[in-house]
Amino acid sequence: MKPLLKKVTPDPQHSFSFRSDSGERLISNWHYHPELELVLIIQGSGTRMVGDHMENFQDGEVVLLGANLPHHWRHDDKFIRFPEQTGAKALVIHFNDFFLGGEFLNLPELHDIKTLFDTAKLGLKIRGKTKKTVAALMEEMQNAPASSQLISLLSILDQISRSKEYMLLSSKGFSFHPPAQGDSDKINAVYEFTFNHYHRKINIQELATLTHLSRQSFCRYFKKKTRKTYFQFLAEVRIGQACRILIENEKSVAEICYACGYNNPSNFNQQFKMITRKTPVQYKKDYLTNN
Repeated sequence: MKPLLKKVTPDPQHSFSFRSDSGERLISNWHYHPELELVLIIQGSGTRMVGDHMENFQDGEVVLLGANLPHHWRHDDKFIRFPEQTGAKALVIHFNDFFLGGEFLNLPELHDIKTLFDTAKLGLKIRGKTKKTVAALMEEMQNAPASSQLISLLSILDQISRSKEYMLLSSKGFSFHPPAQGDSDKINAVYEFTFNHYHRKINIQELATLTHLSRQSFCRYFKKKTRKTYFQFLAEVRIGQACRILIENEKSVAEICYACGYNNPSNFNQQFKMITRKTPVQYKKDYLTNN
């Protein structure tokens, strides 16, 4: 993937950045930055892409992203347009691995946190009791003085570093090198086009024209940058949308199939099971049971 370098505006009065996002502040593109990022989705849903991984996200999610790890949070439109009605909100912390000084991570007591920063280069989705603890600490930080915020951040890192309640997001073979100028614009254009038109038939020539490449050159370009074919990516987007519709309303599987760009229910069911390892009916049943 070839994301944009994003500059996180530092606060000269603090060693790290802590903010609350809602409305248009939730909008982002495919980007990376040298700071680690800790995110709590208080209210929201959409699609999250981290490295070579993509899945839906929901309320209450906690994710830790390592330095220079490409990522993109695409919130559903209703959370961007109507934040007051939906209660859309995310808490975001950015910090460098040297935010407490260059020798901080070399202290023997901080060995586990140093290891955590390295593991987070693939992205971590925090789970279980650890997720609840981290979420509570982040919410408490909103109205706390600066010194208490710093202590809370250290406590959060300590909790995660000593926990096994997390899931790696990117595959272990994922690696990223800073992009050439212009590549990120092409990938972002393909992403936006796909999310806006996944419900209909998409022709490779449309994407080739969009990126000013021939059909063959576009296919090679996309595979090289993403390590998957365009149609594999399109299937992930469509099935991701289908998962969200399944748990949000009472549409039948056949209706969802056609709404997500498939014209063959058998093909839809096959791709759904290949990506989620469950049938649509089982996916919804499991979600309702677990939530």
